[in-house]
Amino acid sequence: MAKGVRGVKRVTKKELKEDKLVTNLLKARTFVETRQKYILVAVGAVVAVIILISLWSQSKAKSDSQAAFELTQALHQGQGSNPGAMADRFTQIADRYSGTQAGDDALFFVAQMKAMDKKPEEALQAYDEYLRQGDRSGLHYPAALAGKASVLEDLQRPREAAEFYVKAANYRSDWYASPLYRLDAGRAFRAAGDTAKAQEQYRYVLEHFPKTTFSKEAEEELTRLNGTASR
Repeated sequence: MAKGVRGVKRVTKKELKEDKLVTNLLKARTFVETRQKYILVAVGAVVAVIILISLWSQSKAKSDSQAAFELTQALHQGQGSNPGAMADRFTQIADRYSGTQAGDDALFFVAQMKAMDKKPEEALQAYDEYLRQGDRSGLHYPAALAGKASVLEDLQRPREAAEFYVKAANYRSDWYASPLYRLDAGRAFRAAGDTAKAQEQYRYVLEHFPKTTFSKEAEEELTRLNGTASR
């Protein structure tokens, strides 16, 4: 090697790795800096969704609570009131808090008040609306089925009424109101001229609820039907 001429320094593997690391870090930094606006927007969107979900949950809980309060207040203050006025109040609660438990329950009371106010068609409509969207696991559900059956009887539609009484009775076989709805179904079937179906309901009560006060009534009705059939 000529004197005064420096040799070329060899680059080690370690130095190459360090150089690549620095290059990659610089690239990453450049990527973040050039796209910082979009990254912040994306993060902001995620945060916004989380906040909206939180606010929606809080709002729904507040609506549920307020609906329950207003429904309880209406039930308490409405005792002895005009059923037409009460129907209007329950309708307001149902409309204002649609989708909440209490809002749906208000529909049930709308139907009851309409029936008491001698407006069977409107009562039937309210019962149908409740049965479509109400809680099927709640006790209001079978009561609504029976309520609809009662309205159908008022409208001189006994066979349809009987079928809904049976649905109410079948809600749960061990439910305390089941034998009562069976008796109601028997009465409606008898009014529809279907003696066999009526007898079937009364026999069901005698067989499955023998130690209840309903069994005596079922026996009396069955005896009456058998006597009528033998004439």
